[in-house]
Amino acid sequence: MSTNTLQECDKNGYDLVRGFLTPENLLNIHAELRLLADAVGARIGVSSAGIPDSEIDRPFVEIVKRRPDWQSILYQRLQQLPSIISACSLPQVREMSQSLLKTTAISVWPRVQVRLDLFEDSKNHIRWHHDYLYNRGTQDSFTFWIPLSNVDASMGLLQIAKGSHITADSFHFEKSSDVNKFDYTLSQDQVDRLDIVVPQSYQAGDLAVFHSKTIHSGALNQNPDRARLTLLFRLQNLHTLEDL
Repeated sequence: MSTNTLQECDKNGYDLVRGFLTPENLLNIHAELRLLADAVGARIGVSSAGIPDSEIDRPFVEIVKRRPDWQSILYQRLQQLPSIISACSLPQVREMSQSLLKTTAISVWPRVQVRLDLFEDSKNHIRWHHDYLYNRGTQDSFTFWIPLSNVDASMGLLQIAKGSHITADSFHFEKSSDVNKFDYTLSQDQVDRLDIVVPQSYQAGDLAVFHSKTIHSGALNQNPDRARLTLLFRLQNLHTLEDL
């Protein structure tokens, strides 16, 4: 891990590391994603043929368009691909997490996850929050957020508040009463206090890594033909588990 990433995470609570996953890492993941898409899609005439790896989300979008009732099954299967489950054991992940958390005693909490953020999916939209609100365990935690296909502005971009890991406890997160299952957010006057950065695009394999108290938000996907297909997991310091 570069010294710059450690410094950025200390100062700003996050860093953006371009090309974090190697071409070989991506090759294995994309191959398994394609096999899943083709196996499920074969039942309804959907194929990944001709679709570049950088847009491997497209066949999944088409499957859900044709069979919305398959969405939960598809989502569950995305979580269980071998290359996804083992991603947190990649050498560069292990090196970075150990440097950030200053220990070799590290675990994933609560799980390795793949998100498939579809067009205008307000029910699963994660508004302003920090990950400690939802996951707990220990504040000594970093989230690894990795797009598995290219993401542009039309698909909704990750919004990150610089330095908010230091001031997070001064913000009051409110619960809404709408249908969104991720119900924490901030009022507009509190959002106005944040120093928000929004990278304008991501390539497959880029990494946004951020501290458990770094305030951030997703944006709704406005592209009906694409989905934000992202790998994410949180690595925690086992020496500082709060339940013990």
